[in-house]
Amino acid sequence: MIPLLLASVLAIICLVVVAGPLWRRQRTETRLPGEEPVDIEAALKAAYQEARTLKLELEVGQIPKGRYEEQLGSIRLRAAALLRRKEGLEESMKQLGDILEKEVRTFRERRRAIKGSVDCPQCGTKLGPGSVEHSCVSDTSAEW
Repeated sequence: MIPLLLASVLAIICLVVVAGPLWRRQRTETRLPGEEPVDIEAALKAAYQEARTLKLELEVGQIPKGRYEEQLGSIRLRAAALLRRKEGLEESMKQLGDILEKEVRTFRERRRAIKGSVDCPQCGTKLGPGSVEHSCVSDTSAEW
C-alpha cells in the first residue's frame, strides 16, 4: 500500500515538473527595462473609468475645479501613453507577421526547388528534376 502511495506521489510530482512550463502562459511584450508588463486594454478601461469617476466627483462638489483639471490632465496623459504603446505593439506585431510570411514564402520556394531533385553521385550537387548530366568540377576522368 505504501509503495503504491509513494509511486502515485512521485508520478504527480513528475507530471507537475514536466507539464508545468507548458501550462504557463508566456507573454512577450515590448517594454522598457524595469517596466512591468501591463494589460493595455485593462489599463485604458481603468483610466476611462477613473476619468468618469473624477467627473462625477466634480459634479457633486467633492473636489474643486482646479484639482479636477489637474487630475484629468494626468489621466489623459496616461491614456495617451497607453494608446501610443498599443499602436507601437500593433505595428510591431504587423512587422513580425510580415517577416514570418516572408520566411514561410522563402521556405516554400526552396522546398519547391528541391522537391524532385537528386544529388550528383560525384560532387553532391543538387540536380533539378529531369537533369541527368552536368559538368562536375571534380571530373575524375581528367589526367594529370
